[in-house]
Amino acid sequence: MQYRREVDGLRAVAVLPVMLWHAGLGPVPGGFAGVDIFFAISGFLIATILYDEIVAGQFSILRFYERRARRILPALFLVLGVTWLFGWAWLLPDAFASLCSSILAAVLFASNIQFWLTTNYFSPAEMLVPLIHTWSLAVEEQFYLVFPILLAGLWRVAPRHVLTWLVLGALASLAFSEWSWRTEPEANFFLAPTRAWELLSGAAAAVYCARRGVVAGGQILSGLGLAMMVLSFVIYDAHTPFPSVYALVPVMGAVLVLIWGRAGTWVAAVLGWRPLVGIGIISYSAYLWHQPIFALARLRLAGPPSPGLMGALCLLALGLAALGWRFVEQPFRQRSAAPAIATGLMWRLAAGGAVGLALVAGVGILTHGARFRLPPAAIALDDQFAREFSERIRIARVGPCELNTKFLNISINDYESHWACHPQKGSGLTDSHIAVFGDSHSSDMASALRQNGLDVLHVAGAGCALGPKLMEGKCRQLADFAKARIAAGGITQLWLAERFEPRELRPADIRDLLAFWHIEGVALTLFSPMPEFPDMRERMVRAVWLGQRAALPRDQTADAAFFTPANLALLRAAGVRVIDSGAIFCAGQTVCSPVDGDRLLMVDGQHLSDEGARRFGTALVALAEAR
Repeated sequence: MQYRREVDGLRAVAVLPVMLWHAGLGPVPGGFAGVDIFFAISGFLIATILYDEIVAGQFSILRFYERRARRILPALFLVLGVTWLFGWAWLLPDAFASLCSSILAAVLFASNIQFWLTTNYFSPAEMLVPLIHTWSLAVEEQFYLVFPILLAGLWRVAPRHVLTWLVLGALASLAFSEWSWRTEPEANFFLAPTRAWELLSGAAAAVYCARRGVVAGGQILSGLGLAMMVLSFVIYDAHTPFPSVYALVPVMGAVLVLIWGRAGTWVAAVLGWRPLVGIGIISYSAYLWHQPIFALARLRLAGPPSPGLMGALCLLALGLAALGWRFVEQPFRQRSAAPAIATGLMWRLAAGGAVGLALVAGVGILTHGARFRLPPAAIALDDQFAREFSERIRIARVGPCELNTKFLNISINDYESHWACHPQKGSGLTDSHIAVFGDSHSSDMASALRQNGLDVLHVAGAGCALGPKLMEGKCRQLADFAKARIAAGGITQLWLAERFEPRELRPADIRDLLAFWHIEGVALTLFSPMPEFPDMRERMVRAVWLGQRAALPRDQTADAAFFTPANLALLRAAGVRVIDSGAIFCAGQTVCSPVDGDRLLMVDGQHLSDEGARRFGTALVALAEAR
């Protein structure tokens, strides 16, 4: 395969936006699309090598896997090992146990499956997961378990139609992805079947080039491809369904550059710029290093890292990548007559590294995050948080009345018996004719009322939005069920509560919310966002661990988006009562804390503890009786 400088430059175009996006820097809200470009590049390069070998009758599946092992494992194992060491020194037990699970999944190339089951890639909390980016490596390696054999089989059965079958396979995977983001968005993002079309697109481009020879010229097409990639970084954001037809923009942009951005085009000249080529050469190590560095810094610091610090960490990641490329990647990748590391030694080192990482990860998992690292006072405080959280779940949900939308799949016919909690007979509580609906925060409101003598019709879905445009699947069914129950009679007040995100609080969204929840004869009450204290548990336990005073800053981002003149005018005009959650929780004080002495008022920085709900409910009962 002839070396092309512009392809290394294209790698830089892919990795830099991903790094900036994870760092929260620069105008690249769609920087995550760089991973899609990586997939296309990978498919192109691997298919080029494989196709040449197959055509020449030199294909060897063992040699292919040896190349992959030399390319992937040394740098990956180094980063996993260093991340484990820093996790041991810095992370609290839960976070360290989670890190160890991620290391084990990365060694098995199953990270995408783990994160599909446990995370939301676009959640701000995932910026604190050091190894979340390894999902893409797992996708690639799962794809390459079958692709070489598939390509060789296609060549043997239908050599003249290999390109056609690759294109058809890509279209089928894209169609599956387009269906999946509407039904299973997390699986669509993380799993290989819905990502295969991106790799197959690059592979199809490789076969096209191999058959056509050097595709010269293409000033316009290669320029269009570069523009498409840059455009995707700028116009897409975390709310863009991905992957889907939207991902065609960066992927097809990369394909256009790979086919037509050859030497002699201005795109090749731009991508062949020496700094870009240099970053492209070390792009694999840069991709591996950047997220652990960013996440560990965020976990270690008392507050959000400054843009200047994140910029410096980007440079650190590039510096470590350069060192890793020179002293780790290169010795393993040499395949001359006398390679620096022979095949037998390479496989022994790979096996030893995998087993060693699995063992140290197992230590963290089996010891529940190696809690013995912490002093007794820190362990006691961590146990208190765990007890309070369990108690909150027991009281707030009154059994199974809050639907966890991520893990449960109960039919609509079971709502009344499983999820709707109405006055509990024999409980001694007074039927207040109030219905409470929303996400897990609404469960706190229902709990607060119950602990102060009032029972309610409580219907809640964890993570369910109040705005109709953001309701999906079970959440919409749950909302429709709640409206039908309320309209059937016996309810005079509907209280709505949610952990609002700023994007849900534009005036147009408030109008939609009010229109959806208007029920004749039922008065509407809307809670403002609860005060939030990010990483409360981690900050407090870490402070005891290090002998420091915990900093518990309050995040008022959602509050500011809620209390705008336009929103308040809309709510007043609709006759909606607004309950200022922050004013109640903080008891009228400008500065407040989720802790009162040794009593926790919150269990995780946003949900009320048993004591917090009891205090919060005192004010709510007065508001309920005043309506």
